[in-house]
Amino acid sequence: MQTMERTAPVKTGIHSHSIIRFLNELELRGMELHSLLISAHGKLIFEGYWAPYRPDIPHILHSLTKVYTNTAVGFAAAEGLLRLDDTVLSFFPEYAGLLDDPRQKRMTVRDLITMRSGHGRMISGNEWRPIRTSWIKEFFKEPLVWEPGEKYQYSSGNSYMLSAIVQKASGQTACDYLQSRFFEPLGLKNVQWDLSPEGINPGGNGLSLCTMDILKTAQFYLQKGCWGGRQILPAEWIERSLGQRDAPTDGQPLYGYHWNNFGNGRAYIAGGAFGQAAVLIPELDMAMAVTAGHNKDTLFEVMEHTLLEKPGEVSPEEDTILKNKGDCLNLLVRVEPTESPILPPGAKRVYSCGENEDSITEIALSQEQNVLRFTMADHRGRHTVLCGMGGWISSSTSMTGNYLHHQYQPEHALVCASGWWENPDRLTLIWRYPEMAFCDRVTLRFSENGETLSMLREVNVNSQGLKRPEVTGICLR
Repeated sequence: MQTMERTAPVKTGIHSHSIIRFLNELELRGMELHSLLISAHGKLIFEGYWAPYRPDIPHILHSLTKVYTNTAVGFAAAEGLLRLDDTVLSFFPEYAGLLDDPRQKRMTVRDLITMRSGHGRMISGNEWRPIRTSWIKEFFKEPLVWEPGEKYQYSSGNSYMLSAIVQKASGQTACDYLQSRFFEPLGLKNVQWDLSPEGINPGGNGLSLCTMDILKTAQFYLQKGCWGGRQILPAEWIERSLGQRDAPTDGQPLYGYHWNNFGNGRAYIAGGAFGQAAVLIPELDMAMAVTAGHNKDTLFEVMEHTLLEKPGEVSPEEDTILKNKGDCLNLLVRVEPTESPILPPGAKRVYSCGENEDSITEIALSQEQNVLRFTMADHRGRHTVLCGMGGWISSSTSMTGNYLHHQYQPEHALVCASGWWENPDRLTLIWRYPEMAFCDRVTLRFSENGETLSMLREVNVNSQGLKRPEVTGICLR
C-alpha cells in the first residue's frame, strides 16, 4: 500500500500541541474515531488508528463516496462526454413515459450535482439498498416540489443518477471509469464499490477504501487536481466543486459539487454518515481523513478551536507526546475473564426462539476455554461470531445486521468480539466491525436455571433504530 512521506508536524509549521488539543476535544465530546490521518504540505504529520481498525482494512464509506462520483463526473465533463447543462432525461429517453411533470424534463446534471433536483425530501441510501428493482425508475417516480435548480435538498438519489449518467456516457461503471484516470495515478488499490440491481455503482455510498486513500483524495483536491506534478483533473472543476466559482448567493447552504464550505473557505468538508470526512484547510495547506462511529456533526467547530487557533506556549516534548498518543489508540476495552454456572467451559446450550420481527429461529451458545461461540439461525442461514472471554478475537461472520447497519449486509464481514458475564445470569457480548462504523452490543439474560433466554441487540450508530425488539428462547438441550 502506497503511503505519503512522513515528517514531524513542526517541520511543516504545524504544532503538535494543536493536534493534541484537537484529539482531546473530540474525546471530550464523545466523538468515537476509528482512524485519523493528517497531512500538511503534502507530507503525513499524524497517523492514528483506534484498534481494531487498521491501515490495511478498507472502510465502507457512506456519503463520503459522493466525492468520487463528483470526480467521475469531472473527468467525463473534461473529456466531453457530458455537460453540466445536459438534461437528465437526455441520457435516459426510455423513461420519458414516466414523467408527467414538465419540470422533470428540465432537470440537468448541474441540478443533480448541486443537490437542487427539485425533490422535496432526502432519498437515503438505506432506503434504496433493499429495493431489488430499478433505482433509476424509483428516481423518476419521486415527485418534484420545486423547479430544478431552485432549492437545495440533499439526496443520495441525485448521486446515484450522476453515477448512472457517467456509466451511460462512458460505457463503464463509475468505478471502472475512474480506475486508470484517478485510482491508479494516486495509488489507490483494491477499490471496491457496490452495484445496484441494474449494475450501477450507487454514487452516493457503498465505496470501500483505506483511510490513506481518503487522505490522498483530500490532498488531490487541496492541490487543485494536480498529482505527481501532473494536472490530472482541470483546476476549474476542483474550484467549482468547492464552491469557489459559483457558490449560492441566496442564503442556502454553501454546497459545491458534493463538498461543504465552512467558515468562508477556511475549511471544505466532504462528509459521510457516522463521522466520516475528507477535510481541506487551505490556509494551513492541510488535508485530513477521518473514519468514525458517532452522530455528532461538530468537526469544523472543534477544528476552529484547536487546529485553526494559534497554539500559544508549546513544549518541545509535544512531538513525542503526539507520536505516543497515535501509537496507543484502542477501542478494545480490557475485560476480565468471567464464568457462570449457566454455561461452564465445555457446555453448550441451544434455544428455540419464539416468533420475532427478525425471523430468528435459534440461538446456540458453547464455550471452550476462553472462547464463546455464538450462533444464530434466521431466514439467511446460520451465522457465528467467536467472542473472546476475557479478551478479543477477530474472525469473519455472515451475521445478519442490515436492520442495525444502515441497511448494509455484506455476505461476510470482519468482526472483533469479546464477552463477559455481568453476573451469573447476564452475558454481554461486544461485536466491532473494522470494515464499518458499527459496533453491536448483545445482552443475553437467562432464567435462574438457564432454561429460558432473552436477547437484546443494540448498535452504536444507525440511520434507523438503535436497538431491535427483544427475542426470547426456550432451551432445547
